[in-house]
Amino acid sequence: MSVSKPTASDVGTYYDTMGPFYQTLWGNSIHFGYWPDPTDESVSMSQAQIFFTDLLIESVAVQPGQRVLDVGCGTGHPGLQLAAQAQVEVVRHYGKPDTGCGGQRAGARARP
Repeated sequence: MSVSKPTASDVGTYYDTMGPFYQTLWGNSIHFGYWPDPTDESVSMSQAQIFFTDLLIESVAVQPGQRVLDVGCGTGHPGLQLAAQAQVEVVRHYGKPDTGCGGQRAGARARP
């Protein structure tokens, strides 16, 4: 059985369809979570997602005032977290003109 490689449109359609479902399960981020202490049962999935985004922000080492492109920004919340914490401008691009990025138009800017 042959399986074809998904197109960019296929990926966009998938996230348009599944995004609301994931948001119902995981909240404002569809990223994985990170538990600094895996034995700490008080950390919720939502908090673990914030920890994971914090970990990503630390790893990119952006400087205040820089511009960051968030392609496939989903709900847009990790980009907003990046903008607020790192004092950068996040240009969010979803790939379709009127969807994604937390309901804002593609190219919307998240400022600190």
